[in-house]
Amino acid sequence: MAFHIDKCETDEQWYRFSEFFIKHYKKMNPALDPESALVEIMMYKEHGGVYYGESRGEIAGFIAYSVGTPDMNFEDSSTVFIGTVIILEQFRFSKLLYLGWRAFIDGMMGAEIPVTDVYFLAVKENEYLNAMYSKMARKTGEFQSNYGVHCTYSTQFHEFIRRYGKMSARNKSLSRDGH
Repeated sequence: MAFHIDKCETDEQWYRFSEFFIKHYKKMNPALDPESALVEIMMYKEHGGVYYGESRGEIAGFIAYSVGTPDMNFEDSSTVFIGTVIILEQFRFSKLLYLGWRAFIDGMMGAEIPVTDVYFLAVKENEYLNAMYSKMARKTGEFQSNYGVHCTYSTQFHEFIRRYGKMSARNKSLSRDGH
């Protein structure tokens, strides 16, 4: 199965991502309301970005991040906050997620931001995200919000790169288009 990974840059890409996000955000956090989902989209557009993957011309998943954390008013620019990852269930065991993380790493390494830390957030009841994040980073805590109990994870960016660099070395023939 072929995938194409891209970063939201044009209005059309942001529109397509937003439409996908609104359709699927309850999979990430069932307690999130539509207004908060829209605020989250605007946060990514203003303070970070989105890498999305397509299969057969349809969005199949995305990684959304901000540079800096909302708790610090995005002033901690050496930290990248992974706020949302959604992969449609039928693609969870494909190369889509690997390609998305690789595009994210390439983007961060090419950016003019001195990224040192990566911070992840998942609703405690989202077993998929918590299992994935626990393989990439150390769990640093839990907190209660209006939208449930959240688990936090963090790792140093160079450790994150090392983990995916090993995968990249094994998959050198794999292009960003998933071929």
